[in-house]
Amino acid sequence: MKPSADLPPDLAHELRTPLTGIYTVLNLLEEQKIGKLNDTQASLVEQALEDCTRLRECIDVRVRKDSTEPD
Repeated sequence: MKPSADLPPDLAHELRTPLTGIYTVLNLLEEQKIGKLNDTQASLVEQALEDCTRLRECIDVRVRKDSTEPD
């Protein structure tokens, strides 16, 4: 898919669905509601949360751009 290609709404949904679950688990880990994390684990969870957030934002931007472009 080229960078300017449309992101179909169904694909955006299929990407967001597992990301929501991943993001939820990462938040639980970060808040240490599942158990204590050592410094290395906490750093890895923090990086994974940042990556997950960035991916969610990329999907949202692409969907917004597609919905505002003229047909």
